[in-house]
Amino acid sequence: MKTPLCALAAALLAGCSLLPKPPLPPVLHDFGPATSAPAATVVPAETTVSAPAWLDGSEIYYRLIFSDPTQLRAYADNRWLAPPAELLQARLQAAFAGGRAGGYRLHVNLLDFEQEFASAQSAHVSVRAVVELQSLSSGATVAQHLFAVSVPVSPDVQGAVQGASRAADELLAQLVQWTRAQLAGAKRK
Repeated sequence: MKTPLCALAAALLAGCSLLPKPPLPPVLHDFGPATSAPAATVVPAETTVSAPAWLDGSEIYYRLIFSDPTQLRAYADNRWLAPPAELLQARLQAAFAGGRAGGYRLHVNLLDFEQEFASAQSAHVSVRAVVELQSLSSGATVAQHLFAVSVPVSPDVQGAVQGASRAADELLAQLVQWTRAQLAGAKRK
Protein backbone atom coordinates (compact mmCIF):
# COMPACT_ATOMS: atom_id res chain seq x y z
CA MET A 1 0.00 0.00 0.00
CA LYS A 2 2.83 2.35 0.86
CA THR A 3 4.65 1.80 -2.47
CA PRO A 4 1.67 2.71 -4.73
CA LEU A 5 1.05 5.91 -2.71
CA CYS A 6 4.70 6.90 -2.99
CA ALA A 7 4.62 6.22 -6.73
CA LEU A 8 1.44 8.29 -7.09
CA ALA A 9 2.95 11.16 -5.09
CA ALA A 10 6.12 11.05 -7.18
CA ALA A 11 4.09 11.07 -10.39
CA LEU A 12 2.04 14.07 -9.20
CA LEU A 13 5.16 16.01 -8.23
CA ALA A 14 6.79 15.21 -11.56
CA GLY A 15 3.64 16.36 -13.34
CA CYS A 16 3.88 19.76 -11.62
CA SER A 17 7.28 20.35 -13.13
CA LEU A 18 5.85 19.64 -16.58
CA LEU A 19 3.41 22.55 -16.33
CA PRO A 20 4.51 25.67 -18.19
CA LYS A 21 6.32 28.18 -16.02
CA PRO A 22 4.63 31.54 -15.62
CA PRO A 23 6.20 34.25 -17.77
CA LEU A 24 8.76 36.48 -16.12
CA PRO A 25 7.58 40.03 -15.41
CA PRO A 26 8.87 42.60 -17.90
CA VAL A 27 12.08 44.47 -17.15
CA LEU A 28 11.23 48.07 -16.19
CA HIS A 29 13.30 51.05 -17.33
CA ASP A 30 13.36 54.79 -16.78
CA PHE A 31 15.76 57.44 -18.12
CA GLY A 32 18.31 56.79 -15.36
CA PRO A 33 19.93 59.55 -13.32
CA ALA A 34 19.52 63.02 -14.75
CA THR A 35 22.59 64.58 -16.30
CA SER A 36 23.99 67.59 -14.52
CA ALA A 37 22.76 70.13 -17.04
CA PRO A 38 22.57 73.68 -15.69
CA ALA A 39 19.11 74.53 -14.44
CA ALA A 40 17.27 77.30 -16.22
CA THR A 41 17.44 80.66 -14.47
CA VAL A 42 14.33 82.09 -16.12
CA VAL A 43 11.54 79.56 -16.07
CA PRO A 44 7.83 79.39 -16.87
CA ALA A 45 5.27 79.29 -14.05
CA GLU A 46 3.88 75.96 -15.26
CA THR A 47 5.22 73.06 -17.30
CA THR A 48 3.18 70.23 -18.81
CA VAL A 49 3.90 67.30 -21.10
CA SER A 50 1.31 65.42 -23.13
CA ALA A 51 1.43 62.66 -25.73
CA PRO A 52 -0.93 60.96 -28.16
CA ALA A 53 -2.92 57.98 -26.84
CA TRP A 54 -0.59 55.44 -28.45
CA LEU A 55 2.29 56.81 -26.34
CA ASP A 56 0.24 56.75 -23.15
CA GLY A 57 1.38 53.26 -22.13
CA SER A 58 4.66 51.82 -20.94
CA GLU A 59 5.67 50.03 -24.16
CA ILE A 60 9.12 50.65 -25.61
CA TYR A 61 8.42 51.12 -29.30
CA TYR A 62 10.53 50.46 -32.37
CA ARG A 63 10.01 50.63 -36.12
CA LEU A 64 11.72 48.66 -38.91
CA ILE A 65 12.10 51.45 -41.46
CA PHE A 66 13.99 49.15 -43.86
CA SER A 67 11.23 46.53 -44.16
CA ASP A 68 7.92 47.76 -42.75
CA PRO A 69 8.03 51.49 -41.97
CA THR A 70 4.31 51.80 -41.17
CA GLN A 71 4.25 49.14 -38.45
CA LEU A 72 5.03 50.19 -34.90
CA ARG A 73 6.21 47.34 -32.67
CA ALA A 74 6.93 47.02 -28.97
CA TYR A 75 9.65 45.08 -27.20
CA ALA A 76 7.99 42.07 -25.55
CA ASP A 77 9.97 41.77 -22.30
CA ASN A 78 10.86 45.40 -21.56
CA ARG A 79 8.70 48.35 -20.53
CA TRP A 80 9.06 51.92 -19.37
CA LEU A 81 8.45 52.41 -15.66
CA ALA A 82 5.90 55.08 -16.62
CA PRO A 83 4.65 56.50 -19.94
CA PRO A 84 7.35 58.53 -21.75
CA ALA A 85 5.43 61.79 -21.16
CA GLU A 86 5.59 61.22 -17.39
CA LEU A 87 9.29 60.42 -17.49
CA LEU A 88 9.92 63.55 -19.54
CA GLN A 89 7.74 65.65 -17.20
CA ALA A 90 9.96 64.65 -14.26
CA ARG A 91 13.08 65.71 -16.18
CA LEU A 92 11.41 68.93 -17.30
CA GLN A 93 10.51 69.88 -13.73
CA ALA A 94 14.10 69.25 -12.64
CA ALA A 95 15.42 71.41 -15.49
CA PHE A 96 13.16 74.28 -14.43
CA ALA A 97 13.59 73.86 -10.67
CA GLY A 98 15.37 77.21 -10.19
CA GLY A 99 12.22 79.23 -9.58
CA ARG A 100 9.13 80.33 -11.42
CA ALA A 101 8.54 83.31 -13.68
CA GLY A 102 4.90 84.19 -13.44
CA GLY A 103 2.71 84.55 -16.43
CA TYR A 104 3.76 81.69 -18.73
CA ARG A 105 3.06 78.01 -19.27
CA LEU A 106 5.37 75.74 -21.23
CA HIS A 107 3.55 72.86 -22.87
CA VAL A 108 5.42 69.98 -24.54
CA ASN A 109 3.41 67.73 -26.85
CA LEU A 110 5.35 64.57 -27.71
CA LEU A 111 4.76 63.45 -31.29
CA ASP A 112 7.21 60.53 -31.57
CA PHE A 113 9.27 58.61 -29.07
CA GLU A 114 10.66 55.46 -30.69
CA GLN A 115 13.66 53.52 -31.90
CA GLU A 116 13.97 53.32 -35.68
CA PHE A 117 15.98 50.69 -37.54
CA ALA A 118 17.46 51.82 -40.88
CA SER A 119 18.77 48.23 -41.24
CA ALA A 120 19.15 45.23 -38.96
CA GLN A 121 22.54 46.64 -37.85
CA SER A 122 21.73 50.37 -37.69
CA ALA A 123 19.31 52.14 -35.37
CA HIS A 124 18.59 55.51 -33.80
CA VAL A 125 16.12 56.88 -31.27
CA SER A 126 13.83 59.58 -32.61
CA VAL A 127 12.02 62.07 -30.40
CA ARG A 128 9.85 64.84 -31.82
CA ALA A 129 7.82 67.34 -29.86
CA VAL A 130 5.90 70.55 -30.45
CA VAL A 131 6.58 73.03 -27.66
CA GLU A 132 4.36 76.01 -26.92
CA LEU A 133 4.97 78.92 -24.61
CA GLN A 134 1.58 80.28 -23.57
CA SER A 135 0.49 83.36 -21.69
CA LEU A 136 -1.38 82.40 -18.53
CA SER A 137 -3.41 85.60 -18.55
CA SER A 138 -4.72 85.38 -22.12
CA GLY A 139 -4.13 81.73 -22.98
CA ALA A 140 -2.52 82.88 -26.22
CA THR A 141 0.48 81.06 -27.65
CA VAL A 142 3.46 83.41 -27.44
CA ALA A 143 5.89 81.10 -29.24
CA GLN A 144 5.86 77.61 -30.74
CA HIS A 145 8.64 75.36 -32.00
CA LEU A 146 9.02 71.83 -33.38
CA PHE A 147 11.97 70.01 -31.83
CA ALA A 148 13.41 66.87 -33.43
CA VAL A 149 16.20 64.86 -31.84
CA SER A 150 17.82 61.76 -33.31
CA VAL A 151 20.46 59.76 -31.42
CA PRO A 152 22.37 56.81 -32.95
CA VAL A 153 22.07 53.67 -30.80
CA SER A 154 22.83 49.97 -30.81
CA PRO A 155 20.14 47.92 -32.57
CA ASP A 156 18.63 46.32 -29.46
CA VAL A 157 16.46 47.15 -26.45
CA GLN A 158 19.46 48.46 -24.47
CA GLY A 159 20.12 50.87 -27.33
CA ALA A 160 16.48 51.96 -27.25
CA VAL A 161 16.55 52.65 -23.51
CA GLN A 162 19.94 54.36 -23.38
CA GLY A 163 19.21 56.32 -26.55
CA ALA A 164 15.85 57.49 -25.22
CA SER A 165 17.57 58.84 -22.12
CA ARG A 166 20.18 60.67 -24.21
CA ALA A 167 17.52 61.97 -26.62
CA ALA A 168 15.37 63.22 -23.72
CA ASP A 169 18.39 65.03 -22.25
CA GLU A 170 19.21 66.60 -25.64
CA LEU A 171 15.58 67.63 -26.14
CA LEU A 172 15.50 69.24 -22.71
CA ALA A 173 18.80 71.08 -23.29
CA GLN A 174 17.42 72.54 -26.53
CA LEU A 175 14.08 73.28 -24.90
CA VAL A 176 15.65 75.12 -21.94
CA GLN A 177 17.77 77.26 -24.26
CA TRP A 178 14.77 78.06 -26.48
CA THR A 179 12.55 78.86 -23.48
CA ARG A 180 15.16 81.20 -22.00
CA ALA A 181 15.36 83.09 -25.29
CA GLN A 182 11.57 83.30 -25.63
CA LEU A 183 11.03 84.51 -22.06
CA ALA A 184 13.85 87.05 -22.36
CA GLY A 185 12.25 88.35 -25.56
CA ALA A 186 8.80 88.47 -23.97
CA LYS A 187 10.12 90.53 -21.05
CA ARG A 188 11.62 93.10 -23.44
CA LYS A 189 8.26 93.66 -25.14
